[in-house]
Amino acid sequence: MVSLQSIAIASIVFLIVLVQQASAAQLSCYICTSYNETRCKDDVLPDEFKKNCGTFKHPDGQYREYSICRKIVQTIEFAVNGLEPETRVIRSCGWDNSTYQGRCYQRAGFGGRQEVCGCFDNYCNGANSHSLVFGVTILSVVLAYFAQFKKNCGTFKHPDGQYREYSICRKIVQTIEFAVNGRHAIRCYECNSHNDSRCAEAIPPEALSIDCDSRVIRGCGYDDSSYKNRCYQRSGFGGRQEVCACDTDNCNSATSMSLGFGLIIASVAI
Repeated sequence: MVSLQSIAIASIVFLIVLVQQASAAQLSCYICTSYNETRCKDDVLPDEFKKNCGTFKHPDGQYREYSICRKIVQTIEFAVNGLEPETRVIRSCGWDNSTYQGRCYQRAGFGGRQEVCGCFDNYCNGANSHSLVFGVTILSVVLAYFAQFKKNCGTFKHPDGQYREYSICRKIVQTIEFAVNGRHAIRCYECNSHNDSRCAEAIPPEALSIDCDSRVIRGCGYDDSSYKNRCYQRSGFGGRQEVCACDTDNCNSATSMSLGFGLIIASVAI
């Protein structure tokens, strides 16, 4: 005959299993902010940041379960409005009905920028969740493609009047992040005074301007600044620009500038 004690124990075990299943059905993410916990920036996050997301009150008044893990990187690039240059990382639960679900997007304004990434798996908002695939893809696909764009740099006329050899390869990525002045893309002058002297005029003719959303410019260059052999970013209302310089042959390909980063990420993620 089954004792009451056995029935009680079985009931408790059954309830524990039900609770665990209910918890497993809810999303779990890393939750922290580097503003008050610097370890939130680390590549390997402590288990104490792992939290069950639970539910939230939706704007429609209903309580719903969180559906994504989110990682936000906020960067103040230079002192503005009393704020010193800083990079802040925020990891949290979230919900998102936008077209950016399951991927990253960026926003920028005067003096700062923000990258927001959303993903759907437990603890996917850790440091290196999506980077390994990126590194492998760059290695296998882009290497052959960019071979066709290799050129010898030759010489240029330096501002001091002397002809010198170019010393770096340069890659510039210009991005317009939202509509400006009613246009889907900003309108810019695109020209080179080397083959069109009108480009050097204070106000170039309208014929030299084009609409552009995002463009990549690769070329030879020289650079005596503190940014030599690395990347820097500039941003303003509605757009941003990333400039990368390097000093080995054909180093301004996507492969050369990204593969090292991808392999570092791969070794950490594995």
